[in-house]
Amino acid sequence: MRANFLIFIFILVVLPVFIGLCFLEWVLAKKNKWLGLILPFANISLYLIILMNMLMDVNVIATTLLTTVLMNIPTVVYLIIFFIARNTVNKKFNISEENKMRIEDLD
Repeated sequence: MRANFLIFIFILVVLPVFIGLCFLEWVLAKKNKWLGLILPFANISLYLIILMNMLMDVNVIATTLLTTVLMNIPTVVYLIIFFIARNTVNKKFNISEENKMRIEDLD
């Protein structure tokens, strides 16, 4: 019964927050390159803080590996969103060589 409650809480709270953060990452990455890197760096910083606190533990190997994998899943997702969003922005404002030559001919 407790496991069902935890799954319900995860679906009801954590998943919408993560989807909202993914949307925020998309908006920030499209707006500015440096703004798009805020969430990945914040996630890595949080991971490093948790890792330093875990180093005090005796059974550190298993928990460190598990924490590394679980904490960096959102970081990887944010970076994928960042690169996709920046790629669409760069394609939108990319000027072809032919158009560059036409612009130079106007001068």
